[in-house]
Amino acid sequence: MSNQLSLTEVKKENEIYKERISFDVKVNGNDFTINMTPYFSPFKVENLVTSYSEFAAKAGEEKVTIRDNEAIDIVHCFVIKEFTDVKFSNAKKAKSILAEFKQLMNNRLYKELMMAFPPESLNDVYEALQDKLAVLSKLQNDLVKTKLEIDELPLENRDILFKDE
Repeated sequence: MSNQLSLTEVKKENEIYKERISFDVKVNGNDFTINMTPYFSPFKVENLVTSYSEFAAKAGEEKVTIRDNEAIDIVHCFVIKEFTDVKFSNAKKAKSILAEFKQLMNNRLYKELMMAFPPESLNDVYEALQDKLAVLSKLQNDLVKTKLEIDELPLENRDILFKDE
């Protein structure tokens, strides 16, 4: 017979999200210590996915092009931003954020940092992004179906209802 689960046990298990590791790196001839959280709490993963979504939306509004091969690297930069103490600027414009991320991606430190994260933690991020994309795709499909249904309705005064089309 199994024991009844208590939130005390959940709290103990969540302690893993408080774990921090440090490692030394050399950048531009100077020594630095980087602290990182190797295990990602679901809450922080959701924050990261939201940050990426907001960035992608801003990029679209600002007409900033994100090449397909850059998308995963940008996600990785958000991982570094969320789960390390590397200092990033407070840039709000997608163009500025992307320029900053490209500086990081163009440095050996980027690969070093990404290799330090456990694969299971990165997989949590990838799964959360996939889930969000699946929901967005379903919503988009539902909108298309609804529009088609509306278009097929035998409406009088159609020109008044759909004057913007």
